[in-house]
Amino acid sequence: MKKENNANTYSPSDVVGMLIGPEAGLTVYILISTYLLYFYTDVVGLNVAICSTLILVSKIFDGFSDVIFGFILDRTKSRLGACRSWTLRICIPYAIMTVLLFTVPGNTGIAPYVYVFLTYNIMVSVCYTVGDISENTLPTYITRNAKGRALLYTCKGLSAGLTAYIVSNFTMVWVGMLG
Repeated sequence: MKKENNANTYSPSDVVGMLIGPEAGLTVYILISTYLLYFYTDVVGLNVAICSTLILVSKIFDGFSDVIFGFILDRTKSRLGACRSWTLRICIPYAIMTVLLFTVPGNTGIAPYVYVFLTYNIMVSVCYTVGDISENTLPTYITRNAKGRALLYTCKGLSAGLTAYIVSNFTMVWVGMLG
């Protein structure tokens, strides 16, 4: 996507960007939502009640982090624009945290639960929040034209819906095929 601006127009590359932009982050988030608890309990062997409680508590932190990052985004000044600069900054931490979520050290004692809590919170309350909010706010920076923003959000929604359908319906199939 091009640098955000406050013009009344948008380009075809903006539309394409909104069609393909959410795919990576959304794919990982849906993978986490559909497979992570199964991974922690059936693959690693952790207690389902404890893991579920840790994820539930983490959602409270996630709610606060959304508001905090919204304030940070509103005050960001960058040559790349507020949204794009944060989207680019979070790519590598997002990838690292995705790997760390699926590499739990050991499965005895309290250590794996502390690890799960910390990695899940960093991923969802920091990495996903930064990526998702900056991406969802981007159309408001691209154009002031209401119809243009509606088109960009529609493209994002269609793309996100298709991605959600594919990933949520086929994750366990792919896991079964991989062993």
